[in-house]
Amino acid sequence: MLEAEFSHLLQFLPPLFLTILIESGIAWLCRVRELRFYKAMLWINAITNPLLCLFLFQLYRHGMTQITGIILICEALIVLAEWRLLLSVFPGQKRRMFFLSLTMNAGSYSLGILIYRFWQ
Repeated sequence: MLEAEFSHLLQFLPPLFLTILIESGIAWLCRVRELRFYKAMLWINAITNPLLCLFLFQLYRHGMTQITGIILICEALIVLAEWRLLLSVFPGQKRRMFFLSLTMNAGSYSLGILIYRFWQ
């Protein structure tokens, strides 16, 4: 039984690692060099990404398959939550942190869709 639970947890690691990789690359391209930004982004994604995956898994499990609108609403909420959390690390940089949060999440969502479709 414990092995089954552990294998379910492992399902959430690939999307998490992919999100962190993509968002780190986007942040780097946006000229973010502060190590504390990457640490904050890592912890924020370690919370938000598995929660989103678990929520979507539950929707699929209960037969909901046409959920693009729900996903977009969730992504918007994640952008706002991530922005607010980044502001706790970088106070006074509202526009920069919002732009980064929006850009990183749009990029990871878009690339995630492309990768998902490529592997299907």
